[in-house]
Amino acid sequence: MSSRACVLVCLGLAACDSPNSPIADAGAGDAPRVDAAALDDAPVDAPSSDAALATVTVHVRSQAGDGAPDPTATVFFVAPDGSLTGQAQPDASGVVVGAVEVGGSVTVGWDGVVLVTMLAVEDGDDLVFGPGDVALDQPVAVTLPALSGASSYAVGGPCLRGTAGVPTVAATFGRGCGLTHSLLATSRTAAGLAYLIAPAVTPTAGVPLAVTGAWVAGTTATVDFVGVPPNAGRATLRRRLLVGGAPAHQATLLNVAVAGGAAQGAFPAPAGYGDTAALEVTLGTSVFDRDQLIALRPTLTEAAPVDVTPTLPEVTTPSQAGATVTWTTDGAGTPDAVVVDFQEVDALENVVAAWRVIAPPDTTAVTLPTLPAPFDVAGLPLDHLAVIDTSAIASYAGFRAQAGAGVWIDALPLPAPPDARWFTRSR
Repeated sequence: MSSRACVLVCLGLAACDSPNSPIADAGAGDAPRVDAAALDDAPVDAPSSDAALATVTVHVRSQAGDGAPDPTATVFFVAPDGSLTGQAQPDASGVVVGAVEVGGSVTVGWDGVVLVTMLAVEDGDDLVFGPGDVALDQPVAVTLPALSGASSYAVGGPCLRGTAGVPTVAATFGRGCGLTHSLLATSRTAAGLAYLIAPAVTPTAGVPLAVTGAWVAGTTATVDFVGVPPNAGRATLRRRLLVGGAPAHQATLLNVAVAGGAAQGAFPAPAGYGDTAALEVTLGTSVFDRDQLIALRPTLTEAAPVDVTPTLPEVTTPSQAGATVTWTTDGAGTPDAVVVDFQEVDALENVVAAWRVIAPPDTTAVTLPTLPAPFDVAGLPLDHLAVIDTSAIASYAGFRAQAGAGVWIDALPLPAPPDARWFTRSR
C-alpha cells in the first residue's frame, strides 16, 4: 500500500489535482444486478417486504489512477440498520446495479483492503468510486533551451511534471488533460526564476520532446486574505494557475504571518500564463487539524481580497468505540457532507488498511458495517474527520455523485469551475 502521506484512495489525485475523466456510458442493462437479496456465500439479511427500495448504479474504477473499470472490486449493499443485504463484483465495464433500502449505504472494497462507503443513498443514484484518469504515469524526456547560470530546471503545465539539474528533464504526464496542451518550463538562477511557455505540445510516452523559445523573467502576484481567525497565528498560502480548468502552476508561501485577521502573499508567477487562478489559505497545526479554503477566480486579476471567514462549524470531541465514531460540532453553517477516514498504519507509516465514509451534513455518528473477509476491518482506528462545503454543489445529493472518486474531498474536478469556493474544516 501507499504511505500515509497518500491519504486513502486518491492515488494520483494530488499529483494532478484530480483531472476527473468522464465515465463511459456503461451498459447498465447488462451489469450485475443486486436485488437486495443474498449473493455469494456472504451472510446477509434481506430487507423487510414493506421497505422502500433505492435502485443504485455503481461505477467502480481502478485504484491505479488510470480511470479504467475495475471488475475485481467488490460492491456491498447495506441496509440502514447496518445489515448486509447484498454483494457483487462489477461487470467488465465496472458497473453494478443494485437495490437497497432507501437511506442505506453502498461500500466498494478493493484489493489491499481499501474501502469507501457512501451513506444515505437514494433511488436513482449514479455513483462513481475510484479515481479517474489522473495518474502521471507516462514518461517523456523534455529537452529545454539551456539558460546560463541555471542551477535547476522544471517542466509543468496541465498533467505534466518533472525536475532536473540539467536542461533535459525526465518528466511524466497523464492523459486526463487531453492530448495537446501548454507546457510551462521554469529555471532557477542566482537572479531568481525564469520561465518559458510553450503554448501547445503533444507529449507521447517514450518519445523525446524538444521545446524551443526564450526564457523570460517572472512577475509577482500579490493577494490579500482577510477574515482569518484571530487564533490562526500563521498561514500557508498557495496560488495555482489553471489552464483549461486544470492546475498548471503552483506557488506556495509557508509560515505567513497573520495580523489583524489578514495575511498577504506575494507569489512568483510566469507573466501571461494561465486563464484562471485558485487561491488557497490553510490554517492549522497539522495536515489533519486545519481549516482550508480554496477560492477559484474567473480571471487572473486578484484586486479584491479573498475572504476566508469560516462558514462551517468546527468538528469537536471526536470519540471512537469499536466500529462507531461520534462527534459534535460547534458554530454556524451547513456543509455539503461529512467525511470520516479510518486507517491502520505499520511502524513505517505505510497504510495497511483504509476506509472512508462519506455522510450527509447532519451526521454526528457513523458505524462501519461488518463485511466478509478480507474486508472485515470494522475496528480500524479513526484517522480524521472533515466537514466540506463547495459553492459548486447545492446539496449532499450532488456531492455524493463524484465523492467516491475523491472529487471535492481530495482535489478539484477537471475542469475546475471558474468561480467557486471550497471550504474544509478537518479534525
